[in-house]
Parts: sequence; C-alpha cells; structure tokens
Amino acid sequence: MRIAIGGIALSLFFLVLACANHQAPEPSNQGRVFQYPDGNITVFLNNRGFKSDPNISRRSVFIAYVFRRADYGLECAADPEPEKCESKLIFRNEKIDSLAFSNEPGFYGYDTQWGYSPILVSDLAQGDFPATRPPDPEGMQDPDIWQCYYSNFHGGYRCGINNNPIRYLDLSLSQFHMPVYAADGKGFPSTYLVSYNKFQSLNHPVQDGNRFFMYLAVHYEAIREDSLAENRFLASSSIFQRPVVPDLISPRIPIKIKLLAEGPYDAAGSVYDIPDFRLWYHPGCAATTGLAADSLVFSEILWSGSQNTDGVADSQDEFFEIYNRTANSIVMSGYRIQGMSSGSSEIILPDCTIIEPNGVITVHRKTGAAFNTANLVFSTVAIANSGKVIRIRDKNNTVIHELDCSASWSGRGSNGTPKRSMQLLNPNTVPTSCNNYVTTSVDDTNYAMKSIKINASHLAADDTSPGTVATPGFP
Repeated sequence: MRIAIGGIALSLFFLVLACANHQAPEPSNQGRVFQYPDGNITVFLNNRGFKSDPNISRRSVFIAYVFRRADYGLECAADPEPEKCESKLIFRNEKIDSLAFSNEPGFYGYDTQWGYSPILVSDLAQGDFPATRPPDPEGMQDPDIWQCYYSNFHGGYRCGINNNPIRYLDLSLSQFHMPVYAADGKGFPSTYLVSYNKFQSLNHPVQDGNRFFMYLAVHYEAIREDSLAENRFLASSSIFQRPVVPDLISPRIPIKIKLLAEGPYDAAGSVYDIPDFRLWYHPGCAATTGLAADSLVFSEILWSGSQNTDGVADSQDEFFEIYNRTANSIVMSGYRIQGMSSGSSEIILPDCTIIEPNGVITVHRKTGAAFNTANLVFSTVAIANSGKVIRIRDKNNTVIHELDCSASWSGRGSNGTPKRSMQLLNPNTVPTSCNNYVTTSVDDTNYAMKSIKINASHLAADDTSPGTVATPGFP
C-alpha cells in the first residue's frame, strides 16, 4: 500500500512539474530535492547550466551524497566557522549515509580478490566459469544488459543479466530522476551497490526533525569508454578517491526530515532547491580542461606602466586582464600565460585561480603604487614595450587564446607618457590583433568606478593631465 501511494505521489509530482514547465519560466535553481511523507528522498536535477559545460560528457556521473548532520556537528561546535569545518570533515568520505546516481546505479564487475563483484540475474551455474569470455546470447548484444566479468577468485568469467546497468550520461535529457538509496555507512559505492535494492532512502529509521546535508557532485571522467568494459567505472575515477574529491560540487543542501501520518489528506514532504550550477565549485580546484578556443581572451593590458599626478612614471605597475567569455566558471589552476614576462619565460597561475562566468581576473606586477587591489601579483610580469605574441594555455598546454601584437601594442597616450592601457573594444568578440583594442580614457564607461582601485595620486582628471587611466577589474 505504501508503495502504491508513493507511486501516485510520484506521478502527481511529475504532472505538477510538467504543468509548471509549460506555464512558468525556467526556474532559477538547478532542480529540486523531494522528500516523500515516508522519508524517502528523490533528486530531480535539471540540465540547465551544466549542459553547456565542456567538462561534462557522456562519461560523467552525477552523484548526490547524503551525510547525517549529527556525525559532524559535535567536532565543529567550537569552530569559528562551523559550516566550513563540517564540510571539510564530510569530504573525508568517512560516513556517507546515502547516495543517488544519475546513470542508473547498477552492479558492475571488477573482482581483484573478493572485490565488489556484482550479483547478476541468471548467473551461470556454480562451478561453470569459462576461462574466456563467452559470446553474448542472442538478443543480449547490449553489454550493459548482459554482463560478464572475470573473477580472480573463481578463475574464470561469470555472466548474467544486469537489470540496473550503469549507462553513459544522457545529456539529451532535460532532467535526471535520481532516487536516493542507502550506502554502507563507509562511503564506498561498491559495497553499497551490491545490496542497494534492499534499502530505500536513508540507511536507518528516520524521525521528524532529523537533519542531513546533501551535496550534488559531478565526477567528470568516471566511466570507461570501452563498451565491453564490465566494470563501467574507471578505477582512477574521482569516485574512488578517498577522501572523496569530486570534480565539481554544489553548495550544501540542508535537509530536515518531515514525516507525516498516512492518510488521504497527507501533504508532501519537504522540498529543497538545488543551488544554481553557477554556484558549484571545484574541491581541490581541479583545472578546467576541454575549453573551446577563445573561451578566454585578454580584455585589457597596461603594457607601459603608470604615471602619478606629478608626472612620475612607474614601470612596475603593468598588468593584464583576462575575460571569461563563457557562462561557466573556469578553474585556471596551472594555466600558462606566455608573452607577459621577460624573454621566453611564462607565468603559471596558482591552484584555485577561478574566473567567474563573464568575469575577469587581473594579474599585476605589484600593487600599492597606482593600484590598490589585484587578483594575482607576480614580480615576473614584464610586458615588452615593443609588443609581443601572447597566449593563454591550459594545464595540458593546449592553446586557449593567442593574440599577435608583435608589431606594436595599442593604447599609448597621445603625449607618449605611460599611463593608458589598451582595452578590448567589445569583450564579446574575439580579438584578432591589437587593432581590436582602444586606448583607455577618463570618458570610458565605468572609469569613475575605478577610483576604488586606483590610488588618488594616480587618478587622472582628464585626458591631458598627468595620472593613470586604466580600468583593471572590468571587462
């Protein structure tokens, strides 16, 4: 009876959700976490935002990690930032209460020695373990349905039907329906998957008011490309790293269990918004790879230094600004900037350098003279006055953007003094040469807002008086 009621509730929820999709604009969140009156939890994750992330492919896996609040709160009670403290403890991956997968969490092979071997329906008879992989039966050519895996323990292949196979991520779906199933309490997906059908939702009885934390995570390269791979998860996937290190994770979703008596007037359990994809972050700051060419561009360059209001030049105030033309955050850990330092040397950005969607970062030689703030400071920034070819490369040394200004830079002031930057005329277009840049001016939009970043002794009053005219921090 409870299952039937749950099924009706689920159908009604989908009906309401479908009507909402037709009658209302796209929501500002990434979907909903829905808790039924009996405590069961389901994640409805929509593809808004992440469908355009170049890191997410059919080999990726979305996982919802659920942690019991009480397991982490005590140790962090006296911490000045208890939420951050608890998050660090959680991602030791010691006590995962429950899990949800986006790719149908089926059983899979991989038996090194008693290692999380799957339970397959219609297994070959005990003792019959052929040394070579037998052919797929007629009508069972889908390797996700009929699976064989080699068992070291049995010294041969074991085959059978997998009713819940792990499949490639279907990026054509507008929404992923992810039921939350019990984990083993230790956080290893293997032992959880062996018996996940025996439990639903949280791995223990729950009561009104029980509190949990949920994180939605993405593991980019989690599934093997080989269609015959019986262990569909890569052994090197971040899923199996301990402590767990997802490639991308949502802000915390606090869950408070709300149980209601069964009856015709029962209301639904609690509903929680999934944070917008733009707010998800990279634990461990794994670098973004696979970007399309010109996803990042140089939006401003002060190549000739600054000048204060007394006419004193400072060649150490050089900076360059990078603009993110995409709608996704980009982690620039280990990215290489070429042509902005002496000779053939390059500037390597530190771990956790993150540039927000349609945002900028500025890299300065120093602060404290013309400029008050900067995202990054490198003493090795040394931009040649004669111009140069400049490039942005990712951590794999793939060129993301190249600009040939070897003939000369744009942007020197009419009186030849070093105080004006070259600024991209339209940051939404890809610059092909220095001709796409213009000289900064006190008449530029938002220049007055830059006074917070330019020291008063360097703030020009007009285009002719001494002082620095630059706009670091704006595209």
